[in-house]
Amino acid sequence: MHAARANRRPHALALLGLVVILALAAFALVYDDRASSAPPVEDYHDQGHWPGPNPTVCVQDETRGFPVTEAAAEFAGTPVRFVVETDCSGYGNVVQVEPDINPDSTAAGWFRAQRDDDGYYESAMIWLNVDQAFRLDPHAWRMILVHELGHAAGLSHTDGHGSVMDPVDTSDADGLTDADRAQLDELYAR
Repeated sequence: MHAARANRRPHALALLGLVVILALAAFALVYDDRASSAPPVEDYHDQGHWPGPNPTVCVQDETRGFPVTEAAAEFAGTPVRFVVETDCSGYGNVVQVEPDINPDSTAAGWFRAQRDDDGYYESAMIWLNVDQAFRLDPHAWRMILVHELGHAAGLSHTDGHGSVMDPVDTSDADGLTDADRAQLDELYAR
């Protein structure tokens, strides 16, 4: 009897070891995914912005149906004037918005800007990951676009509750907050 129990003990220990290794691997994957999604910061920081105190920025909408115009309207009353067009060739400040398919990412949108030597934006790009379309409703897509246009206006990530600039959760957001607007006012008053 004791021999049978002793024979089972190494198998049980090996199984327990395997479970621990798998749990650690799963934790590492989840932790790594969160680490790659731009952690929130305490306050806004200057990530770059358009030159001038009241820039007009043309948003070239190549999405064929995403709520780009509605998202751009959220910035009314801020120093940045977004104009949505299908062709922005007549404008100096341009943000191009286009769909992308990236099944390897759970991010729904990305922003990237080209900057000059002084840190001002020269041009910018927003990509929307249509691979995530199955999990997002029209309101969520509008908030994602407001978030990415927030970057295009010069806003960085913040951990402000309810802020559309929260890098992880915009579900409580319903547009720009007073703090977002104040940050844009400060940014373009410099």
